[in-house]
Amino acid sequence: MSRTYQTRQLAALMSCIRAHRDGYLTIKGLMEQLDEAGSPMGLATVYRQMEKLEQSGLVFRVASDEQNGACWKYCGSDHGGACVLVKCERCGAIAHMSCEELPALYHHLQEHHGFTVNPNRTLLYGLCGQCAEGGHGAD
Repeated sequence: MSRTYQTRQLAALMSCIRAHRDGYLTIKGLMEQLDEAGSPMGLATVYRQMEKLEQSGLVFRVASDEQNGACWKYCGSDHGGACVLVKCERCGAIAHMSCEELPALYHHLQEHHGFTVNPNRTLLYGLCGQCAEGGHGAD
């Protein structure tokens, strides 16, 4: 019975995360979304489930500059290790980027520099296309 309960909780959590695949959520935001969907969960349960999802590579945990705590971003499972999160330093947008060149970069760093990249925790900073072209929040 406990296993079914956990499965239902995980399914509700994944549904919420997938619904926000183009954005990111804080734990507080996740809990609010779960409440609105009629699937309330305790704080410890949400953290525990999110840690499991992070370990499996389905979500990324991103330190937030604007909020207390971390934000969570859906990644999915179809990237085959060829993904990374990117964050715009101007507008703050966070995006999931798939790129077939990433495994070669990770391999190079390991082979030539002895550094193993954890793709599930990698965040690159720079400017998004719109900000680079003078769009979003240009000064």
